[in-house]
Amino acid sequence: MTTHKRLVKYNATWLFVPPYHERTLINKSYEEVSQWNGNHMKEMGQYLVGVETQSLRGGRPAQRPIFNHANECTQALLEFYMYACYECHNDATLSHMEDALRHSHTFTDVFVLGCADKQRKAKANSLRTELTKKQKVNEKTNAATLTPSKMWPETITSRDHISHEIAISKELEGDFNFPQIHFISHLVEQIRRYGALQQ
Repeated sequence: MTTHKRLVKYNATWLFVPPYHERTLINKSYEEVSQWNGNHMKEMGQYLVGVETQSLRGGRPAQRPIFNHANECTQALLEFYMYACYECHNDATLSHMEDALRHSHTFTDVFVLGCADKQRKAKANSLRTELTKKQKVNEKTNAATLTPSKMWPETITSRDHISHEIAISKELEGDFNFPQIHFISHLVEQIRRYGALQQ
């Protein structure tokens, strides 16, 4: 939000969310909240994606892929959180949690670039340029060799793979592996061993 000068709009949209379904009235902007408790987290899950999507509407063509990745990552992390709040789990719910977390990692590059230092940003942008060229070549190849029914899924797979390559590159990974993110990567296994989280 800060990098693309959307934070003011984000805070304004955040404060504009009306109270409903017993949700408390918001009287602080996102920036003004210094500590989140469990109730705040549960309520935030009801409107976070909507606030972010509204805040990232429009923008230059070069910004749209970045904004779309931010929305995808946020939705996937929120889906992971909601599954984690279940009072009981089975193989299906744990599988959904793993899928959501895996999907979120596909798009973490946008957040990593936001917190990386100048040297890492330069290397990451260089990698992004290289992979974008690779993506265009792949799309042209797909258009020339695949039938229309297969071309779109192949294109989506290619884009996701390239985004994933960016996210897991060594130039980016170190800046995003802070304790909270590292912890949730082990959460599914913890639930398998010890049961659902305490609500």
